[in-house]
Amino acid sequence: MLKIRDATELDLPAILDIYNEQILNGTATFHTVPQLPEERAKWLQDLRAENYPCIVAEMVDETSGSTRTVGWCNLWHFKVRRAYDG
Repeated sequence: MLKIRDATELDLPAILDIYNEQILNGTATFHTVPQLPEERAKWLQDLRAENYPCIVAEMVDETSGSTRTVGWCNLWHFKVRRAYDG
């Protein structure tokens, strides 16, 4: 079963893992170097300060009740990033 809910600070390690994997191997972000835990913590704090949402998607094992974060998303205003150069 898939469960969607608001992200919390406890979700930051999973969010960071997903995000950094895309920085290194994908095209889902225009960051060019992996993010640090402190950067993601500030990012979530900044989202909340401006009332932007951040949600996570979890797969829930209905038998054991265990969960695994499989995705996340947020809204945010436009940011200039180095990868936009050129």
